[in-house]
Amino acid sequence: MSFIYKGTLNPNAGRMIIGGPDMAQGLSTATIITNSGVVAVGNVLSITTAAAGNGIVARRYNSAGDVILGVCLSVADADGTQAEPDSGTTDTWTVASDNETVAKKYAVVDISPWSIWSASLTGTIHTTAAFGLGRWCDPNTGTNSGTILESGITGTLAQGRGLACIGVDPDDTTRGLVVFGPEHFIYGAS
Repeated sequence: MSFIYKGTLNPNAGRMIIGGPDMAQGLSTATIITNSGVVAVGNVLSITTAAAGNGIVARRYNSAGDVILGVCLSVADADGTQAEPDSGTTDTWTVASDNETVAKKYAVVDISPWSIWSASLTGTIHTTAAFGLGRWCDPNTGTNSGTILESGITGTLAQGRGLACIGVDPDDTTRGLVVFGPEHFIYGAS
C-alpha cells in the first residue's frame, strides 16, 4: 500500500515538489537515491548521508527517528527525464550500486507540510489509540514505508513522531489521514 494524496490544508500555498541530482547542493536538488536503493510511489522517504560521506541522499524511511523528507511521487534520470520503472511495475525503481556517483537517479518528492495523505495502517485502525486530532504516528519502515505503524499511535509528540493524525479517511475507514508534523518543515527533521 502507499500514501495517497488527498488534498491540502492550505489551498493557497499549493504543493511543494522537489527533486534533483546534486547531493552537495540545497535540499531542492539533493534527492539522489542511495546506492542500491529501492523506492516506490507513495513511500515515505528519509534522508541520510551519502556513501562517500559528502552530501545527502534519499531512501525509504528506514527506522523511527529518521529525518523525513516527504512522499515519493516518481523517479527521474539525472537529465530530468522520467526514469524507467523496474520490469513488471509502473511505480517501483531499484537503482544501481553506484547510483550516487554514476547514474544519479533521483526521487521527485512532495515535501509540503500542508499535503494531506491517506495511508493504510499496519493493524486495525483505533487498536492502539484513537486515530484522530491530537495524535501522532510514525510511517512504517523499509518496504512497508507506504503505511502507518499502527502500534506507534500516541498522544505524545516525541522524536520520530513525524506524522500528525487528522482523522479517519472518509472514503475508506480502514485508512488514516495524516500530514507531516510541524517540525518536519520548520526544522527539517522528524
